[in-house]
Amino acid sequence: MLLSSVPSSSVAASPGGADLCAAVADEAGFTGEPLVTAVAVGLAESGCDPLARGVNGPTPGCPGGSVDRGLWQMNGCYSPDVSDACAYDAACNGRVAYRLSAGGTTWKPWSSFNNGRHLSFLTEARATVQRLGRAGVALIQSRFGTVGNFELVYPAVGGGIRVMWRNNDAPGNPWSAPSVFGPSLGPVDGVTMIQSSYGNLEVVARVAGSLYPMWRDSGPTFNWNGPSASL
Repeated sequence: MLLSSVPSSSVAASPGGADLCAAVADEAGFTGEPLVTAVAVGLAESGCDPLARGVNGPTPGCPGGSVDRGLWQMNGCYSPDVSDACAYDAACNGRVAYRLSAGGTTWKPWSSFNNGRHLSFLTEARATVQRLGRAGVALIQSRFGTVGNFELVYPAVGGGIRVMWRNNDAPGNPWSAPSVFGPSLGPVDGVTMIQSSYGNLEVVARVAGSLYPMWRDSGPTFNWNGPSASL
């Protein structure tokens, strides 16, 4: 963020990261072209890795160096009001990005925008946003854990769904790495999810007008099952 972000050569895209950036930015309030820009900036800044951390040397205003944190690389020196807990929380980081960019109307605080590095990510960002608009994501707070974990499912680029969860009991509330389930379904047009009274996560994916149920057991293995025959 600002003029202290790590160079593009050192930023590796997080698997499924663009989808996470898009979902978080959409939830934060970005819409239209600013949403596309938000995803492109996130990819350029952190690879859309919610735990990304960039260490910077001395810069104007931060003679002791600084650290960039999270999806949109919130700088600890230039944004001292943003705690580590917020910076490394995807949703909180997105809300701060929305505030600092004035709803996506100005991106001057981000060096990747100022130097044009985000431009190479616009095609991927636009495709991700279009996929989000077509199929959306499903995010719930489950009963797993003491506080209740976040459970996220969304269409995978190569087919099937991507699944992630956030441990709301652990320090920093880390997100899991995304994994793909049901790739044999092909491109998924829509997805929804609940936690049933059985304790399982119940997901229905819509593919070409048909509905395919699948479910994740409530432990101890937490295996995904299905997809079942279309409804």
